[in-house]
Amino acid sequence: MCGIAAIVSLSGRPVVDAERRIAAMTAALRHRGPDRQGIAVSDDRLVALGNSRLAIVDVGNDFPVPMHTRDGGAVLSYNGEIFNFTDELARLEGRGVKFATRSDTEVMLHGLVLEGSAFLERLDGFWSFVLYEPDRRAITIGRDLLGEKHVFYRVQDNELILASEIPPILLASSGAETLDFDAVASAFQNRAAPPTKTLLQGVFRLEAGTNMTVTAGQPGISTARSRRLQPEKWFDFFAADPSEGEVLDLFGRHIADACRMRVPAEVDFQATLSGGIDSTLVNVFARDQAGEPLHSLYGSTSRTPPGRGNDLDELSASRFTAERLDNRHEVIDLIGSDCVPLHRQQARNSLDGLFCEGVVAYQQLARHTIGSGRRVLIMSDGPDELIGGYDVDIAAFRLEREMAAHPVRRWAANWLT
Repeated sequence: MCGIAAIVSLSGRPVVDAERRIAAMTAALRHRGPDRQGIAVSDDRLVALGNSRLAIVDVGNDFPVPMHTRDGGAVLSYNGEIFNFTDELARLEGRGVKFATRSDTEVMLHGLVLEGSAFLERLDGFWSFVLYEPDRRAITIGRDLLGEKHVFYRVQDNELILASEIPPILLASSGAETLDFDAVASAFQNRAAPPTKTLLQGVFRLEAGTNMTVTAGQPGISTARSRRLQPEKWFDFFAADPSEGEVLDLFGRHIADACRMRVPAEVDFQATLSGGIDSTLVNVFARDQAGEPLHSLYGSTSRTPPGRGNDLDELSASRFTAERLDNRHEVIDLIGSDCVPLHRQQARNSLDGLFCEGVVAYQQLARHTIGSGRRVLIMSDGPDELIGGYDVDIAAFRLEREMAAHPVRRWAANWLT
């Protein structure tokens, strides 16, 4: 996890106090990237960029960030991980690009310079970035398809101020802040602010899969979708009424490929193993890719482990799976009194409107991973919902099937809601 920050003049006047402000923003993101921090201010002082780096790829190369092309024609502040970057590196080398590193940062930099936003369509990964091309004074700001990496921004005093988190933006801003009470109400009701909004008036979130473009020194900001979900490719497969075996085979191949690409090659890692379907599958395929037993981790969030009927409860299932895989398995407590300061910290940093106790649990798991001398924590995100692992998903599936069989009930339900 890295951090990005930027201040861009929209008036043609130099960014006020550029070095101090961008340095303060970058320092506030140090917890996201402890390995390297850096700033870059353009010669005309219309653009200031900051970047903090957590080294996961090309860890032995302590290159400066933000990253510049050799000819100075572009500079990139980047946060993310591109899982197929080695393939893209080889392809770009075939186009004549000379790489100074073996990092996905440089792959993103040269890919965007050569191919623009179309390059993003080739990538498997997640990202946020700011690309500045001085000759054209062109700035491109991007966010990945599923919004794994944040970009928050505001326009104030003829400046665009953006960062991976909201507090750095406030450090570089002037004046008092005002709550957006509609967003606050939405956060309490839905545990999230409305799309593009945060809890503060005038501070926004770039939508997932969207690029923002700006010309330094000129007013105006434009946004456009850079990537879209494309479920159409699966329509024919399911329209052919595949058997259960065919569906399971396809699912298995895709999750195996996903795990293969995500197991880090250069740093030590740990995998969560909650005892559920998704984490079990991830551990199985990640172990195959690693070629050796994993370090796995169960985080206890209740005094009595969740269970159903005569099935193994989650803790017992976690231990059973770990034993079968010969994992080096740990169980840690996530509900002790030491988590209280983390909840307070999370409350202070919830200006994006995301109210979720799970964020603290993730932070506890991450801290344990760091304390164990590892850099990456592999965890699943979504497979349980995809394959109907929770009661609410099963209930929704049954309701959908019932509505399909009785269209009048579907109409009535839609009308009532």
